[in-house]
Amino acid sequence: FLLSLYLYHRGLSRWLWHLPLLMILWVNLHGGFAIGLGLIGLLVVARIAEGLLMKKPLAIWHPLMVLGLSGLAALANPNGWEGLSYPLTYIGSDNPSMQYVSEWQSPNFHEPYWLLFLVSLLVLMALGVANSRLGAWPFLLTALLTTMVLQSARHFPLFALSVAPIAGEALRVRFNSLSWPRRQVESLTLGRLNWLILVLLTAV
Repeated sequence: FLLSLYLYHRGLSRWLWHLPLLMILWVNLHGGFAIGLGLIGLLVVARIAEGLLMKKPLAIWHPLMVLGLSGLAALANPNGWEGLSYPLTYIGSDNPSMQYVSEWQSPNFHEPYWLLFLVSLLVLMALGVANSRLGAWPFLLTALLTTMVLQSARHFPLFALSVAPIAGEALRVRFNSLSWPRRQVESLTLGRLNWLILVLLTAV
């Protein structure tokens, strides 16, 4: 889902018709299928934001149709509508998992390994993912997933998978926009810094 949406957002792919087929698999394999619907919906919101704020063409019909078809595809599970609405049971505090299971709790920054997550956030802030060349979707995706991780530690794998390529894009845009007197020497240095940051984000 992420790869397809990245390629579509960057204009390297024209269609997303395969996502409803993947949704049929996802809804029958794991309850996190709602994330896929959310990712497509976020792309629609990003396209609307780009149209309003950046005066880009309002190209939302294809992802909107794919979102609708993916929602219908999510009904192709043994429990039908109950299976589709299952993720809604995690909204609010009525579900015991939200109260007692550790992975649903907020990150504990007193633990050393969560400091790496904090570092990754600082790196993203330094790079700046709100860039007109990147579009609105990377910024909205980063903001949404950061909020999700701060609420529940179990969302961190999705954060890592999503934000690593966004950081790579931000590094490319940021460093290509710089003008260096001795380009060959600095390019090697910046290239090493690029890999260092990407390895750090991936390791997190």
